[in-house]
Amino acid sequence: MLSEEGRRLLSQYAKQETKPLTSFDIFAFDKQLRAALCAALDFFLEETPVFDEKTKVFLTYPPGFSKSSDGPPSPLGVITSENYPVVCDVILQRACVKKADKSLENGRVKNEAAARILKKLERGKNSRKPKEDKRMDLPNVISSLACHHKSLNLSNIWNLTVYQLYDQFHRQMIEDSYGIHSVNVAAYGNSGGKFDPSMWFSVI
Repeated sequence: MLSEEGRRLLSQYAKQETKPLTSFDIFAFDKQLRAALCAALDFFLEETPVFDEKTKVFLTYPPGFSKSSDGPPSPLGVITSENYPVVCDVILQRACVKKADKSLENGRVKNEAAARILKKLERGKNSRKPKEDKRMDLPNVISSLACHHKSLNLSNIWNLTVYQLYDQFHRQMIEDSYGIHSVNVAAYGNSGGKFDPSMWFSVI
């Protein structure tokens, strides 16, 4: 929820600006939301994000930077309303989270014919959606990998990021498949030349 100050500042900003408000703008004008966003960015970024009140952007500094430091270094980067969606997209990719497709959501239609077409497009899109594989849910991946991996277990698997977890999970699947194929080739030969000895370092 926006604070009173946040609503007031945001209202003033909306009257002055002609471009649509973004989620970044809302964060920028509320201290509590801004602090939450700063903490989230600090978790995912190697650099230390610091919000600049004058320019309403996040400046990123070297790890361990503190405002109380003498002679603060120059910022390494900047997060603005323009590049904020890109930053979010990269974070989602690194965490193996698929971005929701909202291309047909909240579509504005001018007449009934357009509304019918939009509904038909939505039905077509939904029919093509692949079914979610519950086996790939995070709890199941953690449990399965901890049980099956040679060195990962329930004591140390928590040291991995979500991206590293899914990466190791897919690598384990490739390794298992490679092992099965290797045994088959050793026993029955490489019939048809289908066995790929470089399979173990496939790009995922």
